[in-house]
Amino acid sequence: MVCPPAQRLQVFVTGFRNRDKNPYIDLLAHAVEGAGCEVVLANAGSVFLPEYMRRGRAEVIHFQWISGYTVHANLPTSIAGLALFMAQVSILKVMRRRIVWTAHNLHDHSNHYPRLDYALTKFVATMADAIVAHSQSARAALVQRFGPALLQKTHVIPHGHYIDTYPNTISASEARKELGLPADAKVFLMLGGMRGNKNAHRLVEAFQKARSQAENPRSVSRLHSAGDHTHVEAKIPNAHSLRPDGSQRRTHSGSIKAGGVLVLAGAADDPALLLWLEAADPDNTGVRVFPGFVPVPRVQVFMNAADVVVFPYSEVLTSGAVLLAMSFGKACIAPAVGAFTETLDPAGALFFHPDSSEGLVARLREATALSATELQEMGRKNLARCRGAFSWDKIGAATRQLYAG
Repeated sequence: MVCPPAQRLQVFVTGFRNRDKNPYIDLLAHAVEGAGCEVVLANAGSVFLPEYMRRGRAEVIHFQWISGYTVHANLPTSIAGLALFMAQVSILKVMRRRIVWTAHNLHDHSNHYPRLDYALTKFVATMADAIVAHSQSARAALVQRFGPALLQKTHVIPHGHYIDTYPNTISASEARKELGLPADAKVFLMLGGMRGNKNAHRLVEAFQKARSQAENPRSVSRLHSAGDHTHVEAKIPNAHSLRPDGSQRRTHSGSIKAGGVLVLAGAADDPALLLWLEAADPDNTGVRVFPGFVPVPRVQVFMNAADVVVFPYSEVLTSGAVLLAMSFGKACIAPAVGAFTETLDPAGALFFHPDSSEGLVARLREATALSATELQEMGRKNLARCRGAFSWDKIGAATRQLYAG
């Protein structure tokens, strides 16, 4: 289906949730509307076809996160959800509508029924007329997982930035005071949901090891020369000290050692992780934990309190979180995989091998040794790259062209 450039194309966007928590959908819709489309954002959940029929029967249906169609309370209802989704998409194909899917993930990390999740993703990948991948490496991963048939219909359109989307008025000193952080410490931040694939455990262990090495460089040198890579047990602070919404706030007055401070802010979906997070005294570990979802107005507090944002992930197809860090002008530590190496400015990041825990330790130590001025310059490089490479105007135009076929 080819549409003249002047024709306003109607697009029905569905398969998303929590617009109040993540402005991505609204930013995309605004960009696409600016490029000449009429965007209808669905309100319905699993049963979207009646709303689609009622609200104009758009020429294009754009699916975003699709896992919700099979994530239900039990296996029978999840199977029913998959069948219902397949039936609705099949009707759209009979109606000769153009189906677009943005592949945010290869699979849902929280889905208890991985076979159903694979069936859903494979079905959408097959039925879609066009697929959006946010990087070349994501495109390659999709083709590898679902076959060469995806090669021609998968298009790389990057994830857009979040500049001027979140409030950004608080100073670094004010943010640290509000969070009870030392004014003169090097602050590392991990922000967002602490799910299994995000490796919060791994980051804390690496931070503790880097901190120990920074405090005892001679003993570290002796250990390395002897080939001793003894595991360093991580300790995590009391999770009840502070909430992301600012309640129950207290200042930690203990001494901050050479390795700086690590801040973990976000919801943990694993009860065992929360128990682990309550295990130790923050004044002795240098780790501060702020459990629970971070509301949009509070994001700036954590970002502006930080010198470096860390991404200890082992598996990622796309990372909106790294665009958020770049949009706040932050230096980053990230794994050397496509979602990050294709996004971050090479001069704005320290990369480590995703399979190397020692690599993450080394990068934490390297960042600790850099001056505040050097880290700020790295952040400015990332912010500049955001403005140029991840402009929503460019993304809107490219997406409009994809819709037209």
